[in-house]
Amino acid sequence: MIVPWILSIATAIWFGVMGLRADGYWLRWAVAGALFALVASTMVLGLCDAALFPTSPEEYVSFRIKSVALAVLPILLVGGIPMIRVSRQGLSEKEKTPSA
Repeated sequence: MIVPWILSIATAIWFGVMGLRADGYWLRWAVAGALFALVASTMVLGLCDAALFPTSPEEYVSFRIKSVALAVLPILLVGGIPMIRVSRQGLSEKEKTPSA
């Protein structure tokens, strides 16, 4: 399944941008975000696949859509809240330093 890789790339870009705004170390944040998203989404999608007992093709498609939505939740909740906080902290520190 390609979904964990897509989520990993999207999270790497998001974490890289936030890391660049926060402290300038975008590569470190991007790699950490990519690994986090890959592990979290793979675990959630694997558990969803293990619980799947499809009775019809329509139910299978519906279950896949729900499992992808469930895979995005830990990335947004566990990864997003600290990243937003770090980004805001980095922005406030940049405002405190006088520019030349």
